[in-house]
Parts: sequence; structure tokens; C-alpha cells
Amino acid sequence: MKKCITYTLTLFISALSFAQITPENRADYEKLLEKNARLFDSAVDRDENQAVLDRFERLKGQAEGEWLPLYYAALTRMYLKDQVTKNKEALIDEAIRDLWAAQKIDNNSEVMTLLARGYIHKVELDNSTGPKYIPKIKSLLNGAIKADGANPRAFLIYGNFYLNFPKFVGGDSDKAKQAFEKAEALYEAEARKTKDAYTSQPHWGKKWNENYLAAISR
Repeated sequence: MKKCITYTLTLFISALSFAQITPENRADYEKLLEKNARLFDSAVDRDENQAVLDRFERLKGQAEGEWLPLYYAALTRMYLKDQVTKNKEALIDEAIRDLWAAQKIDNNSEVMTLLARGYIHKVELDNSTGPKYIPKIKSLLNGAIKADGANPRAFLIYGNFYLNFPKFVGGDSDKAKQAFEKAEALYEAEARKTKDAYTSQPHWGKKWNENYLAAISR
């Protein structure tokens, strides 16, 4: 019975059409956003991530003028890229388009950081044309840090850049370690700030950063 009620409520919330978020419907929107974000956090395989993407695609249309549905749709596509065998570049191109749209709403540190990650994926997928994105990646990450120097994900992605790119375009293992160490401190500060309470704001990357830092410190 409990599962039936929960499922029915989920269908009801999913069917809501907000169009534009107002003070009257914001609470409903935020409940649905949190549910989708929690599903994203728990998704493991391709089918689960595709289901999450479908939910955020619907929410994009239901909540025009909100950047987080666009952001999460882009982030989910980046995870799917590593779980499919075809159309990897198409997923990243669509993720980048979502983030361009998010920039028009709120060009904040999180959006710039994820957009930089998107362009890093472009380089990974096509080494022949990828280098043209290097200046854009650096500019976005510098902008992300300038906009919010307490964003751990900006330092995580900068560390990823320093670690995985060759020296002639800016790769530097020492700078990578410094970036990961900075991100680690900021993730800890972020946890203290939220007191580990759940938030639908971007919060990914802590474990990824820990793995990078452990590997580079060996």
C-alpha cells in the first residue's frame, strides 16, 4: 500500500506543468527537483541514468527560466557518455547546448565548471580537433574560480585538466595535486556548511577528487 501511494504521488508530481516558477508553485518544483537529484545520485547503470535524464528533460520544459534542470540534464549526459558505445559525441554536444542555455539564465561558477568539463570530454573524444578547446577550458575554469573561489568542483576539474593534459598545453602534475588538495579542503568546508543535509545544488565530485588525490600522492 505504501509503495502504491508513493508511486501515485510520484506520477502526480511528475505530471505537474509549471511553465514558469512562481512563489506559489516553487515548493512543488523544489520537491520534484530534489527527487530527481536524489535519483541522479543513486543511478548506477545506463538504464537508470537514462531514466534520470528523461525526468530532467521533462523538468526543463516544466520549469523554464531555471538553470538546475538544464545543469542536471547536462551532467547526466556526461555520465551516460561513459556507459554507451555509440553517439558519445552527440551526448556531449547536447550537454554543452544545455549548459549554454543555463548560462543565459545564470552564468554561475557551477555552470562554468561543468561547461569546462564538457569541453574536456570533447578533447578526449577527438584528439585531432580537441586542442582548439584548451583556451576555452582554461577561461571557463578561471571564470568559475573568480565567481566562487569556494567551489570545490572548479578545482577538481582544474586538477583533472592539469593531470590528464600534456605539458605543452598546460598539463602539470604538481599543479594537479595542488588543485585536488584545494578541492579536498573545500569539499570538507562544503560539508560543514550544509551539515551533511541534502541539497539539490550541485554536490558531486568528492569521491572522484579523493581517488585522484590518492593516485597522485603515491
